[in-house]
Parts: sequence; C-alpha cells; structure tokens
Amino acid sequence: MFAVLRRSARNFGIQSCSIRRIRTSASKRKDDFYDVTIVGGGMVGGSLACALGMESSLSELKVLVLEAGPDKHYVLPAKYENRVSSITPGSKSLLESLGAWDHICNMRMKPYKRMHVWDACGDGHIAFDTSQDVSSKTEMAYIIENSVITAALDKQLKQLDQNVEVKYNARIKNVIPPDPVWSMDKPEHNPWAGVELDDGSVIYSRLLVGADGVRSTVRGVMDTKYLTWSYGQFGVVATLELGEITENIVAWQKFLPTGPMALLPLSENMSSLVWTTTTEHAKTLVNLPEDAFIDAVNNGFWEDLDRSPLVETASKIGQAISSLFQPGGTLSGTQIPPSASKLVEGSRAMFPLGLGHSSHYVQPRIALVGCYTYKKAVGMGFMRLFDYIEGANNKSVKIPMTAPVLNQIQPAQGPYCKNNFTVNFFVPFNLQANPIPPTSKDVFISSMPAMCAYVKTYSGFGSNTDDILKNAAALAEALSKDRLGDTYHKEYYYYAGYDSPFKLFDRTNDVCLSLPKNTQITYISTEKSSSGCKPVDKDTAAKRKQLEASIRAQVAAEEKAYRIVEQLVLENSISDDYLLEIGNYITPSHYSDIIEERGNVAHLQEYETERQRAVVPMIVATDLLNRLFSTSSILPVAARTAGLLATNALMPLKEQIISFARN
Repeated sequence: MFAVLRRSARNFGIQSCSIRRIRTSASKRKDDFYDVTIVGGGMVGGSLACALGMESSLSELKVLVLEAGPDKHYVLPAKYENRVSSITPGSKSLLESLGAWDHICNMRMKPYKRMHVWDACGDGHIAFDTSQDVSSKTEMAYIIENSVITAALDKQLKQLDQNVEVKYNARIKNVIPPDPVWSMDKPEHNPWAGVELDDGSVIYSRLLVGADGVRSTVRGVMDTKYLTWSYGQFGVVATLELGEITENIVAWQKFLPTGPMALLPLSENMSSLVWTTTTEHAKTLVNLPEDAFIDAVNNGFWEDLDRSPLVETASKIGQAISSLFQPGGTLSGTQIPPSASKLVEGSRAMFPLGLGHSSHYVQPRIALVGCYTYKKAVGMGFMRLFDYIEGANNKSVKIPMTAPVLNQIQPAQGPYCKNNFTVNFFVPFNLQANPIPPTSKDVFISSMPAMCAYVKTYSGFGSNTDDILKNAAALAEALSKDRLGDTYHKEYYYYAGYDSPFKLFDRTNDVCLSLPKNTQITYISTEKSSSGCKPVDKDTAAKRKQLEASIRAQVAAEEKAYRIVEQLVLENSISDDYLLEIGNYITPSHYSDIIEERGNVAHLQEYETERQRAVVPMIVATDLLNRLFSTSSILPVAARTAGLLATNALMPLKEQIISFARN
C-alpha cells in the first residue's frame, strides 16, 4: 500500500469535481438529450455501447444507439452465413468483458489451432501452431459469422437497458454539428451535436459517435478528408461442404498472383471460402455452375504455377537456411487442404475490395470509430499479466483484475539505449498471503513495500510515452523550484493508470516520484510513520489542515458555480430572484470554462492520436503485403520463397508472430 503525497498546481492535489458528471437536459424534453449518441448498431457501435453500459463508473451516462435496421428476434439459421470474422483470443477477451461471448457460445462458433500459409509461385510456406499437442485447448482464433456477433451484442444491449437505449428503424436525415462559438451574448447558438431523423425528431448529445461504416453520414459533416483507393479486386465468398468429416481445426491460406484464397473452418464438415481475385475472374466464378465452381476451388488450392530456375534456386537456399536452425529435424512441406464437395445453395457472392481512411477521427463533440480497423491494442507486458489473471497460472483459475496498473519506468542512460518498463498488477487482497504462481517465466511475483511519493495527477488517455514523460518532467520541475529536487529517486519513476480503455471521460493517471526511506520533509505531515516518512510538529500539521479546509471550501463554491452556469446554459426559464441569488457565486469566466471544457476537442484528439498510431502502420503493412504477393515476377517470388522458408524454421520469430496475431 502506498502512503501517497500528492502535489499539483491546486495545492496538495485538491481538485474540483468534474462537471461532466452533472445530469442536465439540453431542451425542455429530457428524452431529446443524451450523454453519448452512437450512430450504427453493428459490431463496432454495439461493442462501444456495451462497453459504456458495462463500465460501472459510467453508470450515470445516458447512452443512445441509433440503428437503421428493425428490431428482429434473431433465430440462428440452419445454414451458415457467408460473411465471417476471425476472432483472436484478445478480441474474445474483449467480447467476454462486454458480456457478449456467452451469447456467442450459446449460438455457434468454430475454434482453430493451426494455420497453414503457402505461395502458389514457389515452395515458400509457413505453418503456425499454437500447440504441438493436437489435444491442447489452446486456440489460435475463432471463426464466427458476423450475424452471430451482431446478434450477441444486441442481446447484451437489451440487458443494459437501464442506461443504454437502442432506437431501431432510426434513419438519419441530417447531422447537426455544434456551433463553433457560444457565449452569453448569443444564447441561441447550439453547443451540442445533434441528429435529425426521418420522422422529424432531433436528438442532441454531448458526444456523437459515428459507427455507421464506409458510407458514414456522421463523417460527411466533419472537416476531414476520406482517402480511398481500390485494389481492383473482388472477394468471392461461399459456404462449402467438405468431402470428408475431420476435426477441421486448420485455417488454410494460399497466395496467388491475383490474390489470396482462404478456407476457414465452420464445423467438422463445413468451411467458409474467401477468394480474392480480379474483377473479371470473380464474375466468372460466381456465374459458374456448381460442379465447375467446386472444381475451380479445389484446383485453386491444389495446383501450383510454373516456376523459374531462379525460384527453384531460392527454394534450395531457403531450405538450406532452414536446416541450419533445425539440424537433423524434419522440415514440414506444403500440406493440402481438404477437398470441397458441395456448394451451399445461395451462399456464393462477391464484393469489391478497397481501402478507406479518414484523415481525422474527431472534431468538437463528434468522433468516428471503426473507420479502418477494430483492434484492441495493448502492450506486451500488459498482455502477459492479462494472460496470468485469465488462467495462465498454476491453478488455471481466473483472478480478478485490480487497479491501478502500475508501470515502473527506468529511463535510458544514453542516446542509443532503451527505457526499461516493468508492468505490475496488484494481487487481490484475498490472495496476498499466498499468491498463485504464474506459469510464464516472464511473469513473477514480487513484494512492494509501503512508500512515500510525490504524485502528479492528470486526465485523458495519458498512457502514451510522451504524456508520461511530459507530466513526470513537470512534476520534477515543480519539485526543483521548491528545492526538493534531491529528495526522490532519480533512477526510476512510476506511472499508474486507473481506468478501462473504454472509459471516455474523467480518466485518471498518476506519475509518481518515490522518496527514499526515512526522508525528512519539513512541511509534510504524516500522522502515522508506517511508510518511513518522518512526521513533523503539530503546529505545522494544524496549519496544513486549516489550509486544506479553506481550499476545499473554495472548491465547493467553484463546483456550485459550475452547476449554476450549466443550468443557465441549458434552461430557458430562469427567474430574476434566482439570478440575484447566484450572483455571489459566478463570474464571466465560468461561462467560458463550461463551454470550452465541454466542447474541448483535446480529449477526443488523444483518442485520435492513439488510434492513428495503431491504424496507420496497419494500413502501410497491408498495402505492402498486397503488393509483395500480388505479382508473379521472378525476383519478388524468389524473395518470398526464401523468406517464408527461413521464417518457418525460426521458432522464436514464429512465436512472436503468433503472439501478435492472437492479441
């Protein structure tokens, strides 16, 4: 347990309560105003709504989901849908936290343990396996129909109806962005984001989230460029019945010059086909008779293209490199997927492939989600600990998550050195006496004694390195000005994060500079010296308490002023007597504070920065891989062949790839 001494610009860290917690209405009809309105109830919008509804600290938020489709009672069809998603264990954990995974398990999904990838133009191949033991319960991923995921999220939303409302058949006519300027002199200006529906109703909210896909209506009103380009390819999808019943626990993917084709398991005798190819070839495939289509699929997986002598030489070089890493071992060759025997009627379709990306995801009161990719990005250290509490321990049991997540950071000692990070979860109190040992060598149990620390608290999505360094530097500078620069440890410091990644407001982050034991701080009082900090005289402690009481009274007055100003902003009928009464509390600056804070895009820009750091590299990698594998030119094929064979032999590299993919 810490004995924490907080310092900030507001004297001893005493801060006013955030006005974001105040419940108000933007018009005479409270039903017209929400804290968060999400446009789109698909996988992305439904997940966000569930996350907001499941977060206990946001239980007072009023959330609305606008779904254009009808409210249907989902009945699992006998035939598999032809649109599926591969859900990684990391995404599974997300769906579990949202309460949707149990609904999926009650419907259907298919796990797979291995993935085999190979090149049609050469001998290059790579096999991924989460476990050498076929009977192992370790899964690489899960193939789930998109309709099943959406139905599971919809079921979960119906259980969160206390603070999450879903409005079906809600077709948007117009999106109303907030006015850029609001002031007392122009009360007719609108500070909120609004949505006008086809039925004429208008809904306002503090935050409008666009999760409405590639043709986003919300994005259309934003000041952002939407960058698109076509790959000149179509995806042909179909549901296939296999010629034989097997475990069907392998996902198959073959790279052709026209694009990859994949066979994804659905059940013991059913698989989903996703075949990326040229526009002309796609049109031919969807119009073939069933028997001819099945033959085309089987031949596509089984037949290889002619190879040049240079590619054969590259294959030999790759095999030679492989033998260096697996001396005396058996190098697995290219395997062949099971044959397809029947096309499920009505399952064949084609759709265009391209890439679209918004240059910006946010502007005041408006944000986009799912505009390119939907991936839970977490650090490697966090995921190792997450695996531990999810069951990677000696008792194979789940351990409750605790807060904060504490990172110890040891700064680099030179320009070419890297910082060292240690991520810590606090063991729950009921397990403190006998912690459950982890199974991973990278996770260990340690004991942290009580300590005193200088702490700077800040808000927002503050876990990126730049924010941590900036706030740690600001804390160190403040201590230096108070001539306390030599009273804390310089070789390391701490960052503490307290909130779920789905919490949008009132986020709390701490940077901590710890004090050595027995440090004497002459003006800081600790009535109990269990942390090792030396207590000071009673007069100093009494003065400090008096100062704290005065500051708290000032904070209470400020909070009351904020509440009053917000009421003035939102209510139309205010009496003269009430105005005279509140005159003692408010100042003109309160108006600007309220409007600027509530319309401040800084919180949303932090989200945008975090997402772009994950999305943009993924866009670049996707495009490069598409260019590398969409050619039959000799040099790229030779490079692919040698690279795939060498990678297949490097088990540590394969394990890293699997670990990244599973998250």
